[in-house]
Amino acid sequence: MLVAHIVPPERIKNFPLYPYNLALAHWVSDFPSYVKFLADSITYVVLDNGAFEGEQPSVAALGMAAQRVKADELVLPDVPGCGDETIGMSWKAFRELRPNRVMFVPQGKNLDEWCNCLDGWLKIWGSSRDEFLSIGIASLCNEDGTRQYKSKTDTLIYAAKTCPDRPIHLLGMTTPSYFMNDLLPKALEYEVRGVDTSTAFVLGSMGIPLTVSAPKHRLRRPGSYQEMSTYNIRLALLNQALLDCWCSPGTHYVPAFGMPEEIIRRVAGRWLEYSAKGFQNLGACLRVCGLQGEFIYDGIYVRPASEGGYSLKTIRV
Repeated sequence: MLVAHIVPPERIKNFPLYPYNLALAHWVSDFPSYVKFLADSITYVVLDNGAFEGEQPSVAALGMAAQRVKADELVLPDVPGCGDETIGMSWKAFRELRPNRVMFVPQGKNLDEWCNCLDGWLKIWGSSRDEFLSIGIASLCNEDGTRQYKSKTDTLIYAAKTCPDRPIHLLGMTTPSYFMNDLLPKALEYEVRGVDTSTAFVLGSMGIPLTVSAPKHRLRRPGSYQEMSTYNIRLALLNQALLDCWCSPGTHYVPAFGMPEEIIRRVAGRWLEYSAKGFQNLGACLRVCGLQGEFIYDGIYVRPASEGGYSLKTIRV
C-alpha cells in the first residue's frame, strides 16, 4: 500500500518527492511553490476536494486546481455525513468537469447510510463507463459534525467486497494505534491502493517518534512550520520511512515500540553524522529504535554483527 505523505507548502523542499501524492485543493491558490512542486513531478497526483478541512472550493475552482497541479485523479465533492447530497454533488461535478479519473467518497452517519451511498453511486455510474473510478474511505460523520474515526474498518470491508476491482484509498490513517492494530491489517488483506496522512510529518515536527502508541495530532495551517529544527526535520523523514515500511506487503510484525530492522539498515546508519538530532551516538539511536545486541556500521548501513563484513565501528546495545 502506497503512502501519500502530506507536508505543508513551506516544508516541501526538505522532503523527497514520493511516487504517490495527495494534493490539497485549498493550498493550490495560495502557494505557487506547492503548485510547481506537484506540476513538475512525474509522480501520481490525486487532488483532494478540501471537504475534510471544511474548505471545499467550487466545482470550477476544483477543475482549475486539477489543471494547475496536473492531477492524475480528482476527488469528487462530498458532504460529510450526507449520502444523498454527496451523490448529487459528485455527479454534478463529474458532468461539468468530465475528468478521466475520479475518486468517489461515500458518506453517511452510520454504516447503513454509507453503504446505501456507495450502492447508489455505483448504480448511477454503471458498469460500462470508460472513465476510471476509485473509492475513497472517509470516517462516518455524526449529526454534530464529529467523526467516527474507528468506522473505517467496516466501510473498507464493505467497499472491498462490493467492488473488488475498484482501487481503494484511505483518506487519513486516524490514530497510529487504530491504524496499526485494526485498519492496516484489513488494508493489506484487501490490497488497498493507498493512504494519505500528515501524521509522520506532524509527529516529527514535534520531536515525537512514530510508534504504535504515538498520539494523534492534526496538521496546523500552512506557515506554522516556518521554524523547524534540523533534528525534527530528520525525525519526520525517519517517521515517513517507518510508515512506508509498515504499509509494505510482507511486513507482518511491528513492535509496539521500536522500528523494523529494515528501517534501521536503510536509515539509522546515517545517524552517526546527525548528532544534532539529539542522540549522542549511534548506540543511543539504536536503543530508541528498540534494538538490542551487537551491530556493525560500514559508513552507510547498520546490520547485525553476526552477518560479518566490513566494519568501521562496532556498536553494542
